Amino acid sequence: MADVRPLRGIRYAPEAVPDLAEVVTPPFDVISEEAQERYYARHPLNIIRAELGKIAPEDTTLDNRYTRAARTLAEWRQKGVLRQDAQPAYYAYQQTFQHGGQSYTRTSLCARVRLEPWEKHVVLRHEFTRKKDKDDRLQLLRACSVNLSPIMSMYSDPQGRMRRLLGEYLEHPAVQLTDEAGEGHRLHPYVHNYLNLSGQHNLTPGRKRKTPPRPTETQRRQQEVLVDTVLEKVIDTRWRLLYDTRLRRQAALFQLVERQEEADLISAVAAALHPESGIEPKQQSFLRALIHRSLERGLIHIMADLLEKAPPKDVFPWSWE
Repeated sequence: MADVRPLRGIRYAPEAVPDLAEVVTPPFDVISEEAQERYYARHPLNIIRAELGKIAPEDTTLDNRYTRAARTLAEWRQKGVLRQDAQPAYYAYQQTFQHGGQSYTRTSLCARVRLEPWEKHVVLRHEFTRKKDKDDRLQLLRACSVNLSPIMSMYSDPQGRMRRLLGEYLEHPAVQLTDEAGEGHRLHPYVHNYLNLSGQHNLTPGRKRKTPPRPTETQRRQQEVLVDTVLEKVIDTRWRLLYDTRLRRQAALFQLVERQEEADLISAVAAALHPESGIEPKQQSFLRALIHRSLERGLIHIMADLLEKAPPKDVFPWSWE
């Protein structure tokens, strides 16, 4: 399971840059030389100076596009042009664009994801990237210690639950702009209160992370009741079919890398999960472990906190009181 955590984002200070449309650019790999010149000329604080700085003939190992990007970011932070958020947050992000004569809205969640060895298959590769581009972004990351090119990953949400939750939160965004292509962008930090209670994340710089206390017998019983409720109210036929498909895909990936033992195990779990197996959700150890894990990692609590004001009954039909 991926280790997903909040981050302290670095954003333009509104008093330094009142109009964000003047300082944003598309991703580096779609910026032509002509567009690069245009962004340089558009505004002295345009992020192009960090995202895709110019290359000069006299560049050296100590003075190049990457070191200049790091120097620029450091100067902007020192002058208050860029400001780091005080608390870690998950950032809800929404992009609206036109394609084929229709309007589309893509909703995302910006967060940190722990790097894992490829052989663990925690995050699966979904496209082939050029070595030149990967080397370029790695050099920029090392120079700046800031991720200027976050990776867009996909997750399964066929019923649109996360999209609805995040979309509701983006109704009054902290950041809103329309870029030169006419695409709309919305961003809003979501500071998750549960982080302070779980002990899994440290919100105070300089303090050691606390080890979560062992749950009491009463807490364990309460958690089992909650797990039973989730299994009864959420795990329906459609959900089981969806997860069965996901597990079979994972099994196929393990077979692809010749890890047959893991593939057989996952296939067996998928077969038990399928509605035709006749095994009730409460009797499946895999499902119980999955829900327990979600509770420990805070996923259920994040959703509950998001739904605190007006829980949609089609998402969670029970009360969190």
